[in-house]
Amino acid sequence: MKVICAGLSKTGTKSMSEALRILGYNVYDAPETVTYHNDMWAKVLGGEVDPVKSFKTMYEQVDAVTDLPCCAYWDSILEAFPQSKVILMLRDNEEQWIKSIKSQAATLPVVFQTRSISFQRNPNLPAQCKTTQLNSTWTKPPTWLWRSLNMHLTFCWLLSPTMYNMWNNIAKSSCISLGIFPNRFEKVNEQAVGTAYRRHQAYVKSVCKKENLLIYNVTQGWEPLCEFLGKEVPDQTFPHLNRNAAVCNGEIDDQFEMFNKRVENEVVERLKIFGIVVVASVLAFLFCVLF
Repeated sequence: MKVICAGLSKTGTKSMSEALRILGYNVYDAPETVTYHNDMWAKVLGGEVDPVKSFKTMYEQVDAVTDLPCCAYWDSILEAFPQSKVILMLRDNEEQWIKSIKSQAATLPVVFQTRSISFQRNPNLPAQCKTTQLNSTWTKPPTWLWRSLNMHLTFCWLLSPTMYNMWNNIAKSSCISLGIFPNRFEKVNEQAVGTAYRRHQAYVKSVCKKENLLIYNVTQGWEPLCEFLGKEVPDQTFPHLNRNAAVCNGEIDDQFEMFNKRVENEVVERLKIFGIVVVASVLAFLFCVLF
């Protein structure tokens, strides 16, 4: 582990992960965490294992981490890898960050649906999810579709241990870092998340040595980042991903491919088992009635 991005969600985590990849780092962002460490994170967040010891194993071959749930445990990851450099990403101001959190929160259920099974190919998905960018005026789809989306998510959550662990991991790490649960994202308490934002900044600054900490805004581009990491400035534009909650448009679909397949296989297997049990029960009932 060389770089720990301690910035909270919506502080440029997707842009930062891509920038670090361009600089040659092996980065685990939220999609990689979900794909490769989903089950282990469930144990960490459930208090079943020692975080520091677990992180030493989980991230031994990883160069950098960013976004949830890692940003909620950045200090434990630093304890596991004390030579790592820490980057605290910030927005221009607190109000801008809160607005971005609310924009992402409003689209969250649809984001999960577009990452799971049948709705990837569903032509009835909200039009907003097919645009290049979402904006802060995102509104819910029709009530009937919104309910079907949530029912589909619940269905996958019940039948897939992978989906179950992922949702719980996000819920717990969101509560730790932001003080809110995902199922309450539609009613974001601005005062509460603003306090969490300021508290997080203060804590990172108080723990990290100044020489190992970069306080950074992705709008600053390559120069301060490369100087801090001792890298040459790349001959390309600094990446800017997930503008206005744009992950809903499939911007990082390829990174979720393995996760999607796993969820689909688990759901199909459990439906097969359920079907076999139903058929066996019916046959047993008929046998008892007829004989």
